Amino acid sequence: MLRAMLRDTLTYTLPAMLSQGLGLILLPIYARVLTRDEFGAFDLLLAVTPIVMIVMSLEIQQGLARLRADADAEERRRMTGTAWIACTAGFLVFAVVGLSAPDLWGRLVFGRDDFGGIVRLGVISVTATAAYNVVLNQFRWELRSRTYAVVSSLYALVTVALTVVLTVVDRLGLSGVLISQAVAAVVATATGLVLLRGSWQWVVDRTHLRRMLAFSVPLIPASLSVLVTLYFNRVALRAFGDLGDVASYGVAARLAGFVGLLVIGLQSAVTPLVYDHYREKETPAQLAHMFSGVIAVCIAICVGLNAFAADLTVVLAGREYLSSAPLVALIAPALLMGQLYVFAPGMGIALKTRAQLAVAGVAALVDVLVNIALVPWLGALGASLAAVASSGAFLGLWVRESQKHYPVPFERRRLVHGLALFVVGSLAATIVRTSSAPLDTLGIVAKAAVILVCVGLLYRARLFEGVLAVVRDRTRPATTDPGSGTNG
Repeated sequence: MLRAMLRDTLTYTLPAMLSQGLGLILLPIYARVLTRDEFGAFDLLLAVTPIVMIVMSLEIQQGLARLRADADAEERRRMTGTAWIACTAGFLVFAVVGLSAPDLWGRLVFGRDDFGGIVRLGVISVTATAAYNVVLNQFRWELRSRTYAVVSSLYALVTVALTVVLTVVDRLGLSGVLISQAVAAVVATATGLVLLRGSWQWVVDRTHLRRMLAFSVPLIPASLSVLVTLYFNRVALRAFGDLGDVASYGVAARLAGFVGLLVIGLQSAVTPLVYDHYREKETPAQLAHMFSGVIAVCIAICVGLNAFAADLTVVLAGREYLSSAPLVALIAPALLMGQLYVFAPGMGIALKTRAQLAVAGVAALVDVLVNIALVPWLGALGASLAAVASSGAFLGLWVRESQKHYPVPFERRRLVHGLALFVVGSLAATIVRTSSAPLDTLGIVAKAAVILVCVGLLYRARLFEGVLAVVRDRTRPATTDPGSGTNG
């Protein structure tokens, strides 16, 4: 499984840097062609897409992913077609509701009377993007990582190209950004449907529909709770501040999101592989070993982002957003903790949806309470602290509950060493960042030195062993890798 995990992680991560990393790639454009209010509105719109994906599709994609593993080829095609029709119906309902009263939604969501046109384009963009994600996920369920990479890269490239043309050349502002995303989603969705033409039947199978919904519907509150931990800070900043505050947080989240790109690739690769291999006795130990290595890589990236946060902000967003730099040190590890649950798959394997709901609900409650308590006084800093608190609660509770059903022998001693190095490295990075001006030559040298020392200490603590073991496994002569799946 390690060989397949490395292959799929690399294959998923590279396009993730394009598709999921579009916010960072396009940040220099967004920060310069959008006003702060437009940037904040765009950030709020981005938060709507996953909500639509979850609520309007009834999370049926999760039921499809879990139940197709035990079905034959014909049943899988019928399951896929049934799930897609259900998703399409839900997305159309959202589109009709959103387009029916755009001015009202503009006032309720953005606090602006002149955002009716933006709402219309936003609804179309969100609907198209949700449909694209449904099609893209099918490549994950079928373990077709290379095709996943092609389609997601196509989406990213079309988005970038159209954004440049419509915002920099035609100067359409936020409207140009939303049009670019909608067109890219339509193009990528059409391409994906062609490539998946043998994977689905346009039929509603009531038996499969009931089975998938029985698994997925209880997950909706849990998934929404996860979204609360990710996006309620924007709502709180909008409620207690303005769209400009949302923009400041959004810039920091995009810079911190670099650490999430690795985890996105891992998440895309690990989840289907674990469902295919969890019965093999060596899988838990492999997960634990890989987890230690991933933690080491992420610690190094978090320390580096903290050290260079001000420099990156000036280069990518401009000095107008320099107040976003300190937030990166908090948001980066928060994003990391919110995604690493894939290495503790016990609740998913045991179908413990109620336990998942409880964990996600507690984390969401922590996020709401801390945001309400801190944002009125600390603004974006309070929102960042809330992200750390809720993500930490989520990961800790998730691991504890999952271990009851599918124990993973995590390498605790190495992880404790890693945590200590993260704390020391973060302090050192903060000191060099605050004691030197952005883009100062000596400051850059000092920041690079901090990162190198951190990497060296992580290596001495043998935290990279998990990653190195996978690399060594990959460089051995190729052998048959049962269950690694189609890669076309």
